[in-house]
Amino acid sequence: MDEWKATDPVPAELRSSVPGMREEAKASLVPASGEEMAIFLGMLNETAGALAWPQLLPGAPRIYVAALADVPPDLLALALNRLIRDWKWPRLPTPADIRATIAEELSRRKLRLTRLRTVEIFGVR
Repeated sequence: MDEWKATDPVPAELRSSVPGMREEAKASLVPASGEEMAIFLGMLNETAGALAWPQLLPGAPRIYVAALADVPPDLLALALNRLIRDWKWPRLPTPADIRATIAEELSRRKLRLTRLRTVEIFGVR
């Protein structure tokens, strides 16, 4: 389905799978819960301390939560892993820095869901 275009017919072997695929795609975009976000921010702060980055200032968690509110928990974990591996600056990554590490995957997931919704509306013949 990743290469399907709205002008193409849906392959017969996939038609019955579209609703399930759409639900999976939708589930892959469920944002982190408050508890998952708190765990992520705690791990970010712990990582900052271990790597001698400045830690989150009071009030900063609210900014991070607001800026990352749409990010699924597995992508927060992926972002943290990538930051630990690749971050080169002696400062705490901003929410924009965090988003940049996962932007491609988040965009891919959104596009997949959009395509599957389009298939359901227009492409099933």
